[in-house]
Amino acid sequence: MATLISSLRILTHDGPTDHVIFSEKLGTRPDGFTVNGTNKVFRLGGEDGHSLPLVASSVFISTGATQRSQSGFTQTDNVNGFITFATAPPAGIDVFADYNYYWFSDAQYTEFLNEAAQTVQAGVADATVIITGLTQSLLQYALASFFKSRASQYAERYSTSGGEVGQSVEAVAKIFLSLSKEASARGKDYRDEYYTRQGARNAPAQAIGNYRIDPITPPR
Repeated sequence: MATLISSLRILTHDGPTDHVIFSEKLGTRPDGFTVNGTNKVFRLGGEDGHSLPLVASSVFISTGATQRSQSGFTQTDNVNGFITFATAPPAGIDVFADYNYYWFSDAQYTEFLNEAAQTVQAGVADATVIITGLTQSLLQYALASFFKSRASQYAERYSTSGGEVGQSVEAVAKIFLSLSKEASARGKDYRDEYYTRQGARNAPAQAIGNYRIDPITPPR
């Protein structure tokens, strides 16, 4: 599964170096993780209260005395964005974090791939056992699931702020849904092409689904 996830991350531009945040100030989130001399646990993800999965070993901490250090703390929960200091940062100092993040965790990518597997090959719900010749179809259907989930994620993350950098939430979500539809169409073409070469076009008839784009649903 790891190889499939890596291949899908390339298609989604959601790899370990694709997204970076510089100088996020700790203690500015609305969830109570403040720099008060006692608190050791902080959650990264910006001032809007949301978080995204952290890339392992990617966090650097800076203070007035120390610049971009990876000592004195650990990334204790990468999926939910938590870091924990060995000693609580003193009250009254500014603490900043640089880090890389993913749009979705490996577990969510596994869901995208296994969901795609059910459409690509009849009776299969595990992407790792898909016929090699259907891999490109699998990745495109999984990409479609990724874009649908990005639409949901964007709509939920920016529902109260009007969109990132002034973007229309509705317009951006529609773009993601359009990209999802295009990926589904490519997945179908790749699948049909494979079965045509095998002399049995659309052989897994029971696996052919509805290609209508679903309405935005809650984030995965």
